[in-house]
Amino acid sequence: METEVALARDATGGEELLSVYETLLDRLNEHIDACTEILRCLRPPIAGKIHKFHWQFLDATALPGWKAFQEEVIKRYRDPCLGVLVNELKHASGHLTLCNASTPDGPICGFFLNGAYPAGAIGPNRKLHKSKDKMQTAFSFRRDMMMNFWLVYRVGEAVARCVEDTIQSDYQQDVAEVPPSKPSPEWATLCEECAGLKGAFFPDEEAMVRPIIVVPKDASSLTVKLGPGRVSRQRRPMEVKVVMTIREGTPSYVMPYFAAADTGPRR
Repeated sequence: METEVALARDATGGEELLSVYETLLDRLNEHIDACTEILRCLRPPIAGKIHKFHWQFLDATALPGWKAFQEEVIKRYRDPCLGVLVNELKHASGHLTLCNASTPDGPICGFFLNGAYPAGAIGPNRKLHKSKDKMQTAFSFRRDMMMNFWLVYRVGEAVARCVEDTIQSDYQQDVAEVPPSKPSPEWATLCEECAGLKGAFFPDEEAMVRPIIVVPKDASSLTVKLGPGRVSRQRRPMEVKVVMTIREGTPSYVMPYFAAADTGPRR
């Protein structure tokens, strides 16, 4: 798709890409839910009390490491971002729309989650996409995939810390980590590809924190951390193309990255 955008061609396979991406987001959300279920299994039920949700039980038992899990994973990323995406797609008839751009530095491919605006217009969902300089915004695939990789890594580390701390606290035993003798080819390829994702962010994303992924050629180790964003001193020219199908009765649209005078409903 980046090649097509760079050559000023119409993007092909967009609907298939967005369908697969929706599935990925759903699985990531389910993964976090499954991890909280695992953490709930670390301690027996509290006699005489019924906790409908896993987080209620984990709060009540003060599971070691659970507060950090909440702050780092759920409150920092799942609730304000991934959770909004999945819930709007499932329960509010939301769908993803392609949003690609051509810039002097190369193509930017991304998407936004549809949402309602006053007077019946449709545009980037305001629960998820924050406005920047009075313009609506979108997500680039490159930064979003880097954040997804960081999320999987962060969740794994947070769950492992909860398990280790609980075993040490409840049973006074240490847990020895036994790394695999050799990483699987699939894992090594995934790490290398995610580490190779550079730049191609929308202007508002440039100033946001970004994952820094470092992996050697033999994939013998992996370092993932969040680094600071970069504030650009000048705006780059950017030609935005939103891929949508216009039908009879289609509502007006609010377009991302159009200047304040152009952010009203458009056909």
